[in-house]
Amino acid sequence: MKKTFTLLASTMMLFVTAQEETIYQVDFEGDLSEWVVEDLDGDGENWSIVSSSAQAEEQGWGPDGTLMAGSFSYSFDPEGPLYPDNILVSPAIELPADKQLNLEFLIGTNVDFMNDHNFALYIVNEFNGFDQSWNPVYEQNFLGIDTAQQAALDISDFAGQTVQLVFRHYNSDEQFVLLLDDIMIKAGSLGVNDFASNVKLSIYPNPVEDFINIKVDGEIENIDIYSINGQLIKNANAHKINVSDLPKGVYILKIKTTNEFFTKKIIKK
Repeated sequence: MKKTFTLLASTMMLFVTAQEETIYQVDFEGDLSEWVVEDLDGDGENWSIVSSSAQAEEQGWGPDGTLMAGSFSYSFDPEGPLYPDNILVSPAIELPADKQLNLEFLIGTNVDFMNDHNFALYIVNEFNGFDQSWNPVYEQNFLGIDTAQQAALDISDFAGQTVQLVFRHYNSDEQFVLLLDDIMIKAGSLGVNDFASNVKLSIYPNPVEDFINIKVDGEIENIDIYSINGQLIKNANAHKINVSDLPKGVYILKIKTTNEFFTKKIIKK
């Protein structure tokens, strides 16, 4: 895989008149001068544009030569490990009010023996430097995963706000490269079933009192339930979960299926 040292990408805004609209989309195929990168570990390496190979194409990253964002944890020139803590920050994105909002992106790697990467996504109103106290809206370790993973998050809590997406690659070494591509935010009318079906995830009832039902495309491999402060509370792998023992409050579900990841907020009453 060829590494390109100039930071490039493309940002494309699309608006459609259907019940569902794409309000933000980037595929890293053009200029990315509006994006911000921060090298927190200070090794001089950071997120940059990389080119897809034939091997990467087989693992879901698009045709040979497709451009995407990449952050390396191994260098071949000079050869040796890197210990990245690299930040990639989107331009400001205006989110519509009173809409169901879904964020999707491809994330992962393409090497079956070098894939122990740690990744986190934060959403902030204005980026003025990274803050270690931030709580991620999504995080994942890719040990044992060597294909592109489709992440899908409900970000409706940010409706009506101007936000920036903060992507972080950290706590990884000698694992080659973490890849990111095809970022998209879609908006749909609240309560519109067509939008919910496109998101591929349905959780009900919400708020929940005893049992919560999860309907999702694909086989569920793992579900983690976190407190709003990021503490792991419960683990399951079923379509119906008993949450009657949880105190009242807000919780985050992180759902892993065969090919996708979802993050969803629930309210326990």
